[in-house]
Formats: sequence, C-alpha cells, structure tokens
Amino acid sequence: YEELPAVFDPIEAMAAEAPILHGDTNILGKFRLIDGDVEAGFDASHLIVEETYSTQIIEQSALETQIAIAVPDGGGRVTILTPGSRPYAMRTDVARALKVDVEQVHILATPSGGAFGGKSDAWVEPACAVLALKVGRPVRAMYTRQEEFYASTVRHPIRMNYRSGVDREGRLLARDVTMHMDTGAYAALGEATLRKGTLLALGPYRIPNVRVQSYLVSTNNTVSSAMRGFGVPQACFAWEGHTETIAKRLGMDPFEFRMLNVYEEGDRTNSGQVLGSVGLKESMVKAREAFERGRSVGQ
Repeated sequence: YEELPAVFDPIEAMAAEAPILHGDTNILGKFRLIDGDVEAGFDASHLIVEETYSTQIIEQSALETQIAIAVPDGGGRVTILTPGSRPYAMRTDVARALKVDVEQVHILATPSGGAFGGKSDAWVEPACAVLALKVGRPVRAMYTRQEEFYASTVRHPIRMNYRSGVDREGRLLARDVTMHMDTGAYAALGEATLRKGTLLALGPYRIPNVRVQSYLVSTNNTVSSAMRGFGVPQACFAWEGHTETIAKRLGMDPFEFRMLNVYEEGDRTNSGQVLGSVGLKESMVKAREAFERGRSVGQ
C-alpha cells in the first residue's frame, strides 16, 4: 500500500494545495441563502458582534448497534431484515450495490433498539446481501460497540462564523453566517444536512438582511450523516450562544432581547415561509415563570 497524504480539517481541505479525496475538489456541496441587503444592514447597525463556534463529532450510541440479516431465496432475490430508519431507501441502496433491479430486494423493517439518525444509511445491509447471495445461506452481521464508533456514521462537526448587527434598541438588522460542515470520507446524507442547516442557521428571529453561505467538505475523518436535526442542533448552539453575547454587549436582558426579535404569528422567514401557529413568545414567558418558581422554592 502507498500511504497517501490526509486532511482532517474542513477549511484546510478547501485549500488549493490540499490532497483531493474524490474527483476534482473536496467541496461536495454549497448552499446559499440571501435576503435583503446585508451590507446595508451592517452599515445601519449601532453594534456589530462577530464570533466563531464549532461543534465536535458525536456518535449516536444507540443501545442496539448496526445489525442486519440477509436471507437469499435461491433465485437471485434477497430478503433483508433491518432496523434501518428508511426501508425504501435501503432497498434502493442495496439494489444499487448488487447491481440488480429493486424488485430483487425485499426489506423487512424490524423494531429498532434506537437509531437517532444513525440507522438512516445502508452500511451492513449491502455487505450482508452480497455474502448471503454468494454462500446461498442466511448471513447476520452486527457491529461491536467499538466498530460502531469508527465504522458507522456520526453527527457532522461544523465550524460556524456568525456576524450580527443590531440597532440601539436591540433590534437585529443584519446577520452573516458561514458554515463549514465536515462530512468525512464520504457524503452519506451530507447534502440534506447542508440544506437544512443552512435554512435554519439564522434562528427564530426576524432579521431583515441576511446572508448564509454553507459548504459540505470531504476530509479523511469518520463519515458524517444523519443525527437528530440534520445540522440544526449545531446551528442552534451557535445562534443562541451568539444571542447571549449580543445581549450582554448591549447591556440588555437576554430574555427581553429575544422577546424583541423572535418571530410572531404571520411573520415571513428569510427563506419565504409565512409562519402560522407561532407560540414562541408565550412559551418563553411560561418557561421564565416556571424557572422563577423553581428558584424561589430552592431558596
């Protein structure tokens, strides 16, 4: 074997001199969301705050590790028992791996011992199917816990730069976000994660001028894919931490800052969606009341 150069940082993987994992570039996907005039919004701002956040790799660690059973019928068809979260997608993926029509593959979805997104991709199923058809006998494969950590998918680690502008009263006027998602050695469900993370990266706030630029980048790290929220929990960590910083620098109560800026019934999001049944303010008030009651009881 020839040991090839590796790259483990998504931003370094985008550099011209970085080793290329697949094709002509390590950038597997780009997504942009632009609404209003972000530079004009910053020009009109009383305060501009810029911060960078990052999240780490997380393994789903379901009680049940990756597992599948493949049963051949002797005529070229195979039945696969799997707790996978997307049986129809599994069928397509296995058929593609076997280079057969999807009618040759039958998926039986079994009860799952936890998934949290980690059983959305076909990993053991294609291998089981190949082996079962080769030997003509049922084949069962199950990852050990150690194998689960290095051979299954993880949550995308994301580098996120947030820059926001507010007026003197604390109203958000502009926000510029850049996201670098590390998808690891292969794409898996990275494009879906890129899209969802980008669309929701601005948080539940009315911001008239925004720009979000996101990149899905290949590295030599463990493959990233689906996990609870597809990129949104990582962004939520960033935008809420950023919210606290802005309020602190304004000398404003973080609760009041949020109440001033959060979406209300009938608001339009920056992606064009008109919101209905918005109970965010009411929920925030009730949550604060509950915390205050808890604090008074503790005292």
